[in-house]
Amino acid sequence: MEELDLAQLERAVQGLDADVRRLLPSLDLREVVAAGGPALDGGRLVRELAAYLMREVVFHARLLGQLLILVVVGSVLQQLGPAGASRVDEMAFLMVFLALTYLGLQSFREVIALVNASVEQMTGLMYALLPLLATLVAAAGGVTSAGLFHPLLMTTVAGVAVAVERWIVPLLIISAVLGLVAQFSQGFPLSRLAGLARQLVTVGLGLAFTVFIGVVAVRGAIGPAVDGVALRTAKFFTGNFVPVVGRMMADAVEVVVSGSVLVKSAVGAFGLLALLLAVVVPVLKIVAILAIYKVVTALMQPLCDDRLVGALEGIGASVALAMVSLATVGIMFFLSVTALVGAGNVAVMLR
Repeated sequence: MEELDLAQLERAVQGLDADVRRLLPSLDLREVVAAGGPALDGGRLVRELAAYLMREVVFHARLLGQLLILVVVGSVLQQLGPAGASRVDEMAFLMVFLALTYLGLQSFREVIALVNASVEQMTGLMYALLPLLATLVAAAGGVTSAGLFHPLLMTTVAGVAVAVERWIVPLLIISAVLGLVAQFSQGFPLSRLAGLARQLVTVGLGLAFTVFIGVVAVRGAIGPAVDGVALRTAKFFTGNFVPVVGRMMADAVEVVVSGSVLVKSAVGAFGLLALLLAVVVPVLKIVAILAIYKVVTALMQPLCDDRLVGALEGIGASVALAMVSLATVGIMFFLSVTALVGAGNVAVMLR
């Protein structure tokens, strides 16, 4: 334990959002490892997350009020205009649409910033966690598993971070902007182009997730089997062919391996909990914003122009897709750590 360097992991945890750190059971990672894992009260954690969601909904209720006021103002302006005065109706629509667009893009920018920050924090946590876990897996006898998984998972983390920054987020922004322009300019339809941008995000996430699961499954099946055979072979030869102390050496190696498995499992459990909270907290924030959009679009449909409803629905669809993208990245990172921890455990069981 004294030789275990947790400094990088501790720095990564300190770099997480304050709301995430508040929900973590302990920031003293050495105590967590010594205790065999984080002391987690599941019921309390669920209550804290539910209370956090309600606070976010209340906080973003201001957006609900602003959007509803705009809807009412637009409806009143259209009713006050002379009958058949299309220019007056169009001017009223234009004013409300621009104000609605401003508020919608402000909240969407907040969501995009949240996605970028969350992915960056999770990436930093993975960069700190994976080398530490790979070292512990190798110490537990999973040398092949560590050698196979460590470069694969580090490459996956880097690739996901780059894909989110350079492809996913720009496509989300493009889809939101095209959706707004499609509603503003009826003579220049762009709704299908906005839908195409969203479909590209969905297909990209699906392909990445499928390839990731396939590669991890194949390598996860090979590595532990090789490590298990190697451990059994080494233990057999040491115990039977080394004179006098061979059996003692074999027993000592088994004790070291078992201790490494315990430490690895404790560090892995803490890392999984930190990753889980790092993705759940921002997802709850986005859920609160998305709920506001759903309520507003339902209330405004009988009161105003369908184009205004379509504009908010377009932004809401992009917000929902941003939430799905963030959740998908979190699941991939979560499964990466689970696969690495599990590979070491399987190798020990096969010995």
